[in-house]
Order: sequence, then structure tokens, then C-alpha cells
Amino acid sequence: MKVAFFGDIHGQVYHLLAAVIGWQKRTNRVLDMVVQVGDFGVERLEKMIQNEKIFLRYPANNPAQFDFLRVLSAGNQLAARLREIREQIAQPIYFLRGDHDEVEWLSLLSQGVESETVPVDPFDLFHYVHDGTIIECGGMKLAFFGGVEHPEK
Repeated sequence: MKVAFFGDIHGQVYHLLAAVIGWQKRTNRVLDMVVQVGDFGVERLEKMIQNEKIFLRYPANNPAQFDFLRVLSAGNQLAARLREIREQIAQPIYFLRGDHDEVEWLSLLSQGVESETVPVDPFDLFHYVHDGTIIECGGMKLAFFGGVEHPEK
């Protein structure tokens, strides 16, 4: 059983995908599961632009932090490439909520969903995992709990 864990990618999903696919090609092995352990970078553009100062900080510091948003709106060649990448991974990449992820949007996506994971993109690359979910893979059980609880909230 081969499981890879990543943390705090802050929207830089292309880096994550490149690391997974690159490792698989170098080792000639397929990862059974990939888990991103928080601060995935789930934010809607509408939410990000509500605070112009914060919004402008992203591209100034690291434009790759917009990559998750690029996946959500991918078309043509990028969409085709993302479909190819999806075929190269055993299952979607699972992620937990972090303290910098938009919990409201994740809650909206989760409404009415009976499964333990929620697809968040049109290519089935990434799935949000609800707190308290237990996923079994290869005879191993993984318990998921994400985020950070702020006493003032």
C-alpha cells in the first residue's frame, strides 16, 4: 500500500499533480492514495476579490496559488491534459479542510451528498473529505479531521 501525504499547497494544484505523476513515472509504481492534509486552497474567485488587498497579495507572492481556480474553469487543451492526468492516478486526490480554505463553499458543495467524499472539480481530480470520515484503502483505515477551531469563532 502506497500513500502519499502533502500539506499546505495553497492552491498550487499543478505542483501537487506534477509531484504525484513524477514520482509514479520515476519509480514505475502507482500510488494507491494521495491525501492533502489542509490548506488546499479552496476559495472561489468571488470570495477572494471581496478584499482587494488580500486578493492582490496572491499573484504578487506566488501566481501559482490561482491554479485551483484555473482547474475549475479549464477548457480546451488544459481540460484535455487534466483528463489525461486523471487517468494516471488510481483515485481522486483527497483533501481535508484547512484554516485557509473556504468552509462555506465546501459546505455548499456537500449539501445533499451522501458519499463520504465530495468531488470539487469537473475532472474528478480532487475530493473534499468531511471531518470524521474513515476511508479504507488496501486494508488500512484512515480517519480524516481537518481545519482549525478558533475559540473566538
